[in-house]
Amino acid sequence: GLQRIEPLVPLGGRFLEVHVLADPARVSFREETWLDRGYHAAPPEGSLRTGDRLLDRIWSAGVETYRACAEDAIVDNPTRERGAWTGDAVAAGMEIAATAYSDARLAARSLRQAAWTAREDGLIPGMAVGDPIFIPSYAAAWVSGCLRQTELTGDRDLLRELFPHAERNADAFARQIGDDGVRDGLGWSFIDWGYVRNDGPADIALNLHVVAMLRDLERWCRLIGRDDRVARYRDLERRVAGAVGRWLEARRAEGPAGWEKIGYHAAALGLRAGFFDAPDAEAQAVAFLR
Repeated sequence: GLQRIEPLVPLGGRFLEVHVLADPARVSFREETWLDRGYHAAPPEGSLRTGDRLLDRIWSAGVETYRACAEDAIVDNPTRERGAWTGDAVAAGMEIAATAYSDARLAARSLRQAAWTAREDGLIPGMAVGDPIFIPSYAAAWVSGCLRQTELTGDRDLLRELFPHAERNADAFARQIGDDGVRDGLGWSFIDWGYVRNDGPADIALNLHVVAMLRDLERWCRLIGRDDRVARYRDLERRVAGAVGRWLEARRAEGPAGWEKIGYHAAALGLRAGFFDAPDAEAQAVAFLR
């Protein structure tokens, strides 16, 4: 008789393969339906036309990938765990969405969901919805993501609402600061696939994320009229940045072998944070990245 065949759980994809164990002469498909369940409607409101077909295709692929990952939260992909990873939302999803859609509420929801799922010590989770996973680098990136959301939308109310969560998150990091910077007491920190952590008690790439977080917290305080808290985050930033700067300078003094110890990721993050201000140092860092 007539049967309805569907996946057990919603999954994204481009093709559906169905195996039917029956006489082919007695089987036919009456109707095929694809349910589009995403947050944003297609096509996107924004568009890009550069005259370069490859670049335009890359932009479209980014938008369509984001749209496939935009459900009731920004998730990492439409077919695997579909987890609401904080890093995916603030580092990629938010930026791509801003080029294609005027509705930025989904990114704000992701930031709120992360704040509401903070650990007892205040640390913002790396994956917020379901079974939270706590990753310090993503907790630091969450702060910068909140600032970026305000830059994209002008919405300072979000900063006022989430400020208590940001302070508790920063407190979790502050309790781990020693002479070498932020130590590993918050747990394993994902930097990138293939990242090789440096030797020593402090992960320098994580510490560079924390430097960016504390600098953004200073800006956050000023944007919402909390100048009374600026000095605290400036002092914390100086402690962490000082430790990072001493470590980087010691490695640079070793020459090419020292750059190898710094590694690709810390070199890139250090360039972004302004730790390499001498022209020859910047040239060495860029050459290493290549």
